[in-house]
Amino acid sequence: MIDRLEKSKFDQGQIIIHQGDVGNYIYFLVSGECETEIKSEHGNVFKTTKYNQPGDYFGEIALLKNAPRAATIQATTDVVVLSIDKTTFLDLLIPIAS
Repeated sequence: MIDRLEKSKFDQGQIIIHQGDVGNYIYFLVSGECETEIKSEHGNVFKTTKYNQPGDYFGEIALLKNAPRAATIQATTDVVVLSIDKTTFLDLLIPIAS
């Protein structure tokens, strides 16, 4: 799996995942901090989560449930993540789950 990971950098304030988008990647935090917000139809924020530890991950729910992204994730500092695409993730996960 390690050879399939892609390294990406996001600047402070940059959106990593947009709520409602199609989920094509899972992300693993290498450094920095991110904040998650879930907004209602009326724009009210009703849940926030912080990711600030190396190894924290996000984006897996959309991949596993084949659903739109449930939240927006924004870099609150400069961030480095490793990501893996949906097809590769599921190809690697299915043999482990069997």
